[in-house]
Amino acid sequence: MNPLDAFYSEAVEHFRELGGSEDEFKWFVGVRLAWFGPYREEVKLRLRLLNEIPKRIRGRVLDVGSGSGYPSLLMALSGNATEVVGIESNRHLFEFSKRLEKLTKNLWFINGDFLDRELGLGSFDTVVFSYILHDFDALPFLERALEVIRPGGRIVVADFDINGLRRTLEEFAHEKGIKIIENLTLGEAYTHGQRAEAFIFVMDGVMPVERNQIAKRTV
Repeated sequence: MNPLDAFYSEAVEHFRELGGSEDEFKWFVGVRLAWFGPYREEVKLRLRLLNEIPKRIRGRVLDVGSGSGYPSLLMALSGNATEVVGIESNRHLFEFSKRLEKLTKNLWFINGDFLDRELGLGSFDTVVFSYILHDFDALPFLERALEVIRPGGRIVVADFDINGLRRTLEEFAHEKGIKIIENLTLGEAYTHGQRAEAFIFVMDGVMPVERNQIAKRTV
């Protein structure tokens, strides 16, 4: 199975099921393609990031902010994960991504907020943040990852270095005494109104932290 072909087929079928017309399809896709020129570098790097992530995962994987579900699908089909759980707060994206569960037995999705500690997620060998942390204050997400990680687990971040994200990750790892096993630049592109490096950042040997321990440090 080609994951991208399968994903595209599901997206088109989803569009049809929602009653989308040929004119709406052509306009929607056409507008996106019209912007391809200035975003080509970013598109290439985002696809490369997506293809690199599955090489760095293991065991039970949590994909935070799973969006359309395509990154989760890639991970589930890679052979490197026993199970992939995608968590997405947007209901519409979640409803679409549920369609992808039928493509493989080790993939499923949750509709919810990763930072909601009342949401029972269980524990994971790998926590992945793919193209999400640059839009937020990364620290609450990283702290939350420590609560759901299994002993000796791994945190994988694939993103663009926007708003000082890379430095934040480095400082977080240093403060927590977590080993950085990879901090790799894949290239540079114009995105979010600036030139920024695309990178893969992997922290390994992460030890879980109890929720009350985090609360004590933040009071």
